[in-house]
Formats: sequence, C-alpha cells, structure tokens
Amino acid sequence: MLSNVLLETEQLFHLVININGWFYRSERNYIMVNKKTWEEFRDNGLLWWINTILHTFGWAIVYEMDDNKTIKEVYPARVKFRGFGNKNIEEGYQRVSKYLVDNAEDLYKESME
Repeated sequence: MLSNVLLETEQLFHLVININGWFYRSERNYIMVNKKTWEEFRDNGLLWWINTILHTFGWAIVYEMDDNKTIKEVYPARVKFRGFGNKNIEEGYQRVSKYLVDNAEDLYKESME
C-alpha cells in the first residue's frame, strides 16, 4: 500500500510516504517515491537483474501476461531453476547498461540530496 500525505509543519510542507506501514519523510518539498509500471521495470532490465539475485535463493519475481501482452499479475515464487541462458544474460546486461547511461545524471543527483 502506498499513500502520500502532505503535512504542514512550521510553515514547511513535508511529504510523508506510507509504504506498507513504514513512513518516510522528506525535509524538502519533493516526491521521494515515483510509482512505475511493471512493464517499465521489466523493459529496463531491472526485473532480470533482481531475478538473477533471487535465483541464488530459489526465488523469482514472476509475471503473468494477458492475451494483449500486458502484465496482469506479479508475484514472488519459489523456483527450481537457477540463472538464465546466454541470450537472456547478454540482453539483460544491455538493458541495464542502457538504463544506467540514460539515468546516470539523475541517479547521481538523487544520491547527493
């Protein structure tokens, strides 16, 4: 569950974000969580990257698609396979590398705030 609430405190607005019961507060007036789609997460290679880690423990994040090739459900699952084939590995690294090239400046700026 994700909810955003603006609270007025000492003439400043603070963004309070509730993510599954954990509250995060920004001292500045900017959004700290930007919801994205599972499609974007997958297309950027990030689902592949996370699953390479989860496979070590026999887990994966699995998605099911409908007839229109739209992701209809995502869930964690126990799996018996480990790793990916060479073609998937090559494509995964290319997608993650492209994501980093396209977002490096923003990622750096966010880390410094």
